[in-house]
Amino acid sequence: MTLPADSNGHVGAVNFYSYFNLFAWATAFGQTGVLQILFTDANDKLVAGYGIIKGDMVGNKAMMKAWVGGNNPREIASRDFISNNGEGNGAGSMNNDQFNERNGSTDFEKKGANFGFYWKGSRLPAYVPELKNVEISKVYLYIGQYPNSNKFMGNLSIRNISCRKDNVSVWRDVPNRYATGSKIIVDMNGKDTVVINGMPAIQEKIRGTEPFSIPPGRSTLKILQSTWNTTPPIVQISYKERNL
Repeated sequence: MTLPADSNGHVGAVNFYSYFNLFAWATAFGQTGVLQILFTDANDKLVAGYGIIKGDMVGNKAMMKAWVGGNNPREIASRDFISNNGEGNGAGSMNNDQFNERNGSTDFEKKGANFGFYWKGSRLPAYVPELKNVEISKVYLYIGQYPNSNKFMGNLSIRNISCRKDNVSVWRDVPNRYATGSKIIVDMNGKDTVVINGMPAIQEKIRGTEPFSIPPGRSTLKILQSTWNTTPPIVQISYKERNL
């Protein structure tokens, strides 16, 4: 995919963010497969890549992989996990709680020369100075199989992907910072967390805001939206009663 031009007519982004939802669940031992999301420049040279590799033809071990391009294209991260459906069954720290049927939220970001690859609650960092000013212009999606294996994984898919250009000098005609269908969760139960599409997003909290509680008795909560919005959001509020 060649990324579309931004509102200024420019293709490519030095500062780039991509959210994607991956599903990797082998339904039997010995199943194999390869999944890659590759970000390149306009000339198809690799900038970075995120992938899931399962070459275990006997058991159920898979690996999350991260790659960078530049002067020395290389793998910069590899994390093992059991390609179950996140149910545990003795998998311990290798339990597939990231790419299962219920979750799958993952992302990649490039801030100049600083890269981040999401893995189980945080981003694995990489610094590639020669790629500081290189723009990501294309995205390649690949799902394949090992030639000497005939047992493809029961579930290996890219369920969702979106891309965003960050830190631009001018934005025009941008009606909303959240894509259609975005799910935003704010937890004010002492944790004070913000999650957007399954990813931590505490940076979305406006400085100075604080969690609030509902006092005893009857209260009215007002949900206000922008005047230009013609599709009201679906809002669900859950509070737990406490004994005082």
